[in-house]
Amino acid sequence: MRKSKKQSFLGKMEKAMADLDLQDRQTESKDLKKCKYVLCLDIEATCSEEVTFLEDTHEVIELPVILVDIEQGKVIDEFHTFVKPTNAITLTERCTNLTGITQSMVDEAPSFIEAIQLLDQFIEKYKDILKYNPHGHKKDRDFLVVTDGTADIERFLCRRSCRINQIRLPDYLDGDYINLKVFFKDHFRETFNRTLSDILNHLHIEPLGRLHSGLDDARNVARATLRLHELGVPLIPNRNIHMTKRLKYEYGPAKGASHWSTSVV
Repeated sequence: MRKSKKQSFLGKMEKAMADLDLQDRQTESKDLKKCKYVLCLDIEATCSEEVTFLEDTHEVIELPVILVDIEQGKVIDEFHTFVKPTNAITLTERCTNLTGITQSMVDEAPSFIEAIQLLDQFIEKYKDILKYNPHGHKKDRDFLVVTDGTADIERFLCRRSCRINQIRLPDYLDGDYINLKVFFKDHFRETFNRTLSDILNHLHIEPLGRLHSGLDDARNVARATLRLHELGVPLIPNRNIHMTKRLKYEYGPAKGASHWSTSVV
């Protein structure tokens, strides 16, 4: 009798868990249907001459954003600007060799604050399709944000350029996003993060342009995102970033992602 009751209890628990799993997947499916549009980023930053990158030397010097309609499978528009760094005014030779960005390009570019204002105007132009709630920690967005890794938003923007210039991360970038490297690794059950070039090769996409050109890389992130959608891969955010008015920021996997936890800096 006890064994029967135990089996009955376990059966009910398994059914309840299955029902919860179904609800979660239905909720995910509902949320994904809202996300017709994607913002793809790949930011370039200053760096030192040393072989090991020093995080405290990074400031944004190229800011590209690609607006994609994943349902139509096409790019709607592109935003791009070079950025004049605030502290690291003189680019190192290594930085120029890596990114292709010259001293004259950043000397003639808008400041970081001006560049963000230009990006604000670009987002505002598409306010009818890029909807988000700027109030509170949890952002209700009907579009996705995809980057090649965590450095673009968390290090180059939040840790360095936003803090140096005393401005918050824009609301439309604050919240959940997709770290493409980890997303690709987890979906294909690999044990390591691939480079963007490897991801493109795996998806049978011929790379466009120059490696470490922010605009070219952002375009390639967009192409990889479109291909994943074509393959039926659910585009579910796996990373979260939130910046407070005091310029502290919390980062970690998005809720629901594996090993969820949050760090505050």
